[in-house]
Amino acid sequence: MKLWRRMLVATAISIPLFIIVSFLMIYFMRSVRLFGIDIEDLYKELNDGKITSDSLLTFTIESNGCTLLGKYAGPDYRLIESVGSNEACQKYTFKDGDDPDEFTSQLVRADLKRDNILRS
Repeated sequence: MKLWRRMLVATAISIPLFIIVSFLMIYFMRSVRLFGIDIEDLYKELNDGKITSDSLLTFTIESNGCTLLGKYAGPDYRLIESVGSNEACQKYTFKDGDDPDEFTSQLVRADLKRDNILRS
């Protein structure tokens, strides 16, 4: 009976301890960026932690028949357009906020269309 009781106590202690240790490991691994790059964090870091109306980040990511064209401008504008034959590509299109420089964006979009990177 005492052995049974000791086993129950050990199990009752080890399961929550295992869950807590697992949670802490995942939390610390994410904080040291073992799981990739966060574009929002990159944007902030490249602008010395201060996102102003003059801040700008543009990027192109290409993989497996999909091209992601991104623009982060100022504190509020986020745009990611996806182009490609890969069906999964379309789920990465995203827009949030108002473009602080719509005229420049139109020129860039025209260049992308001219170079056959972006289709109408």
